[in-house]
Amino acid sequence: MQALLIKQFQFSSVLKWTFRRFTEVKEGNIYQHYRNKEFYQVLQLDVTHTETEELMIVYQAITKVENNWIRKGKKWGRPKKMFVEILPEGPRFKLIEFSEESKLNNAH
Repeated sequence: MQALLIKQFQFSSVLKWTFRRFTEVKEGNIYQHYRNKEFYQVLQLDVTHTETEELMIVYQAITKVENNWIRKGKKWGRPKKMFVEILPEGPRFKLIEFSEESKLNNAH
């Protein structure tokens, strides 16, 4: 019985860690979109939608050139709820790199 409780606790901890990993979005982190496989960097988290007051995430497409991430294209906004959504295919945006690891040039 005790072994079963320990296994359930371990499984529960893994689920919580996995859920946190997908829902704790941080500025500067780099994510890959599930469908177009493009890379994006989160620029801002503290944006509120004017009509719905939903929390929004502002992000921008980036590309890697000679081991450096370069910003390209438009900035986009998406409700946080959608950004962290887990689809049948997996997470909408998969974490690729933490901000402290990424070297980003501000070339646009």
